[in-house]
Amino acid sequence: MKTRFILIFAILFTLFQKGAGQAVGDPAPGFSVDLLGGGNFSLDAQEGKVVLIFFFGNGCPFCITSGPSVEELYNSYKADPDFVAVGLDTWNSSSSETSVEGFKNASGVTFPLALLAGSVSTSYGITYDRLVVIDRDGKIRHKGTTAAVNDAAGANTAIAAALADEGMVMTSLENHDPEEFGVYPLPANEVLYFTTNGQNASTANLQIYDISGKIQMNTDLALSSDEGTFSADVSKLKAGVYFYKFKRQGEEQKGKILIQ
Repeated sequence: MKTRFILIFAILFTLFQKGAGQAVGDPAPGFSVDLLGGGNFSLDAQEGKVVLIFFFGNGCPFCITSGPSVEELYNSYKADPDFVAVGLDTWNSSSSETSVEGFKNASGVTFPLALLAGSVSTSYGITYDRLVVIDRDGKIRHKGTTAAVNDAAGANTAIAAALADEGMVMTSLENHDPEEFGVYPLPANEVLYFTTNGQNASTANLQIYDISGKIQMNTDLALSSDEGTFSADVSKLKAGVYFYKFKRQGEEQKGKILIQ
């Protein structure tokens, strides 16, 4: 009997260690779960997309409290076709259509929720009321260690960076070529610079849109150096991915930027 107990304990310990080993940068364990209301969510089917996972317990009051923050995070990116979110109920003993529907109503989240996903939290080595972000390459970009309500900002930064990975070259003051039109630094924090090939345009117009197409900034810029450089104060923009239109002398440049 004692030998049997030790064997079972060893197996459980090994499984726990395997889950705990899933860290940022590691490949995300694949999974397939049934969704509330029907249908299925498979991680393998999300190839090339950035995935936000909200691990919750259907009767967890802290998870319900985190709901509005996670929903706000979801709303910030849901218009992007390269982003998807899913909630996974980790409380298998009470997970049902009724209990998960109750959680959905109480928390206010609108993204898909899955039932009976306790095994997924085990494979990720994570508990409920936590957020995980998976990047386009299927690797863990962010793995929360605190309540989702307190972790939304960190997950937001990870989502923005992961969405920006494709189609946007990260540049800095050091590696930017002043002979070409450019936007730097990327990611930006407080100031964004636009260089214009040394052209003599003394003014320019900058428009910045969020990923839903809503304009967040529309301002005229004045030349800030003899090298055709314009600067824009972006310190009031929230962290995330944006699109810009930069117009000068009848020409227009468009692109994607990351505010961090």
